[in-house]
Amino acid sequence: MTNADVIASYPIRVNPLTPELGGGFEALFEPLARNVVGYGETQQEAIDDLMAAVPVFLDVLRATNQTLSPMSPAKDWHAYSGKFNVRVPKALHAKLAGMAEEQGVSLNALIQSLLASGTAALEPGNHAIGHTAR
Repeated sequence: MTNADVIASYPIRVNPLTPELGGGFEALFEPLARNVVGYGETQQEAIDDLMAAVPVFLDVLRATNQTLSPMSPAKDWHAYSGKFNVRVPKALHAKLAGMAEEQGVSLNALIQSLLASGTAALEPGNHAIGHTAR
C-alpha cells in the first residue's frame, strides 16, 4: 500500500477555530495530527486546503524515505468492562472527595468528568494545548 493510499483511507477531522486562533476552520487527518493541515473560512475551504497540501506532504515522505502506517482496525469496545482501579495518594483522594461534595456529585461522577475533559484535551486537533494557528 502506498503512502497516497494510506492517506486516502484516513478520516478527516474538521475543527472550528476560536476567534483568538483566527476563526474559520482547521482540517486534518486524525492519525497525522498536525503533520499536514488545511485552513479555511468554511469547512470545505479547510478540507480543500488540506487536500492541496497532500502532494507536498507525500513528496516530503518520499524524499525522507518514510512510510505511513495504515489505520489500526477499530477497537472492539465490548471487550472493556468500564471498570478499573486507580491508586492515588491519600491527599489527592481527599481533595477529589471534597470537590465532589462541594459540587454535589459522587466521587465517581467527578472523576468521570475529569477523565473525559482530560482525554478530550489530549486528542489530536484540540487547541487547548498551546497551539497557534496560521
